[in-house]
Amino acid sequence: SSDDALSSPPRHRRRPPPPPQNDDDRHDEAVKSTADDAILAKLSCVEHGYYDDPFVRPMARGASGLAGGGRGGGSRGGGAVAPVIRRGTHARVAAVDKAIDSFLGLPLPSSRSARQVVVLGAGRDTTFLRYEFGRGETKKHAPLDDVRWFEVDHPSVVRRKATSWLPGCVPDGCGCYVRAGEDVAGGGCSYAVSIAAARRGKDVEVGAAAAAPPNYHLIGHDLRFPPAALFESLARRGYDRSAPALFVLECVLMYLPETTCRELLRCIAESPTPTTTD
Repeated sequence: SSDDALSSPPRHRRRPPPPPQNDDDRHDEAVKSTADDAILAKLSCVEHGYYDDPFVRPMARGASGLAGGGRGGGSRGGGAVAPVIRRGTHARVAAVDKAIDSFLGLPLPSSRSARQVVVLGAGRDTTFLRYEFGRGETKKHAPLDDVRWFEVDHPSVVRRKATSWLPGCVPDGCGCYVRAGEDVAGGGCSYAVSIAAARRGKDVEVGAAAAAPPNYHLIGHDLRFPPAALFESLARRGYDRSAPALFVLECVLMYLPETTCRELLRCIAESPTPTTTD
């Protein structure tokens, strides 16, 4: 009857199956997913009291395998992060912090110089935020007024960090303004980030973050590509080969072909071109 026709549920077209992935696609997705693995391991460390990082949980939002909450919630597939993983993760965080502290404590060769930190394979890393807003109860080197901070990762990871993950991590009362740069060859991308911190309990006024000069740059670049292209992208975003620079590669090189690793390390070693001091 017509009533039966009206009451019958509508027919839905079946969604077409996703396109098949080849081995390279699966490998790329597995490598990019390590950004989730790393942030969830760090979240577990923070929740177990290994160190303090208020930016880890907001940065971990949407990470594959994030549990609803509770101690040890930063886990993949609902299982607890193993203690040995937490210890290893905390050891890496402490080692990287020590290297950055030592670098930021070095005297500048020139009054016009600025220190530079370049994190390759950054993923969901929160180190810039911890240093910009103070690490835990101490605030050794914040704000990073004399530091240019660059993060590099696969373009798809960088786009998500700039547009989704990062804005949710900025503390209340502070401003965050993200400028998208022009896409570059090879599907790359870039974002210049200005962060204005609240001063003396006053919230940042509208437009203050937009007017602040960017000192935090996110660059989308596939590290398997020739390193020369990476340094060209860095230079376009203000990287200065005559200024002191610290390169951080945390659990990155094992995912790159050996020849690419050697070429990347060679380019890093040859990158600084010191000039005479004042």
